[in-house]
Amino acid sequence: MIKHCVFLNLAPEAEFDRLMDAYEMIGEVLDEIDGVYDYAAGPNRDFEGKSPAYETGFIITFMNKDALDAYAVHPKHQEAGAILTSLCFNGSDGIIVFDLDVGSEDEEILIES
Repeated sequence: MIKHCVFLNLAPEAEFDRLMDAYEMIGEVLDEIDGVYDYAAGPNRDFEGKSPAYETGFIITFMNKDALDAYAVHPKHQEAGAILTSLCFNGSDGIIVFDLDVGSEDEEILIES
């Protein structure tokens, strides 16, 4: 499984309604793709004080990279991504993405150092 984690450093002039539009569009894309387990979006509460610049974000769990790839090329994802980029400080530089390979229930995840 892949946890697609996206965190946004919003520009001061970012409009909340546009952010919600983009999040809704992402949900619509996911309804059209096989291999999506879940999707959650929300504000960063930053309880540890380690990421105050990233006010919001979302996480999507995909069954595999093929499902993530289908999402990445979907036209509505591209449109939502353009909206998110326009809302972030310095455009795409204001977006951090982690694609975490968390395996499956049948796999053991190894961390190499």
